[in-house]
Amino acid sequence: GWWGWGWGAPLRWFLRYFGVVLGWLTSFTNLFRLSNFIRIRTTNQVLPLHNPHPQPLAGGERGRIVEVIPETMLPSVTIACHLHRFLLVCVSPRETLGQIENLLSIPQVSEYIGENFVLCMCELELPGGERVATELGVKNDLPSMVVIVPHENHLVIMERWGAIAPVGMFMAKLMQASEDYRGALESSRREREREREGQERRVLIDQQDEELEEARAIDASLQEEKKMQEERKRREEEEAEAMEREIKILQRAEEQRKEKEQVRRRATKTHRLPAEPPKGGEGVLVVGVRLGDGTRISRRFHENDIVQSLYDFLDTRPSTPLPDKYTLFTNFPKKEYNIHSQTLKEAGFSSSTLLEIQSI
Repeated sequence: GWWGWGWGAPLRWFLRYFGVVLGWLTSFTNLFRLSNFIRIRTTNQVLPLHNPHPQPLAGGERGRIVEVIPETMLPSVTIACHLHRFLLVCVSPRETLGQIENLLSIPQVSEYIGENFVLCMCELELPGGERVATELGVKNDLPSMVVIVPHENHLVIMERWGAIAPVGMFMAKLMQASEDYRGALESSRREREREREGQERRVLIDQQDEELEEARAIDASLQEEKKMQEERKRREEEEAEAMEREIKILQRAEEQRKEKEQVRRRATKTHRLPAEPPKGGEGVLVVGVRLGDGTRISRRFHENDIVQSLYDFLDTRPSTPLPDKYTLFTNFPKKEYNIHSQTLKEAGFSSSTLLEIQSI
């Protein structure tokens, strides 16, 4: 047939390496089946090979944990964990890879694997191949199929058998492994969920702790700022009180100075004010003064007394409301008396003179 027309060897070589690449694509996507891509002759009859069927796992070997996941298997492990499926690893030397690809391309095989497993093809001669065979314990029993329950950071080997076998036996092995270890796969899923939930809780707790620390830092900053504001306000109040006390002291000192000055001036004016002459005497004038509140007062002066005596009389009169600075004047005639050294006679005073007070 066409298989023997000279195309057999090139086609087997092409399918061998194409199957390796396709195995990697299957591990990454898990959406494609080998039967959709591999165009080779399929048959239920498999040629016998030397020692094709390694011994099944002994009881003590089943459940063996692979602590360090080979780097070449990481993509397939990640996908299997994500999809909650078994990891089916095929480890084969190059010489038997074509027959395994024939087996895996059978529709019922590829469909069952696609629904229940994530397939990882590993050729012994490629980089990392020997490492995978050694870690999975099949280096001396090749080719082999290994059923693995994947975890995030380790692998649990559940079953292994010869990769080259009749279709019925191969399917029986797949279905039996899927049924027997479904509980282990579910436990792995629950364990991953617990780990993920625990990690999420830890992340949440760390986030809450960070938020709490941040809130505490903000609160401490606000408290410190409040304390500084209160301290600043207290200092300002103390400075304001001290300044107010100083101002009051200065004001009181000024008032006392003014009072002393007024007493001194009053004493000077009192001493300077001439005695009131007797009534009816020669040259005696009666001078009247209308105060700001309308009150009218009068006093006798001698015509030879000076105008300053009139100011001294008003300034020394107790309880007389006077402006700080003022001048005396008459309305009729309109005249101011601000030359204090003039005598009353020289200033034109008479007994009918009525003076007014004007603030200046």
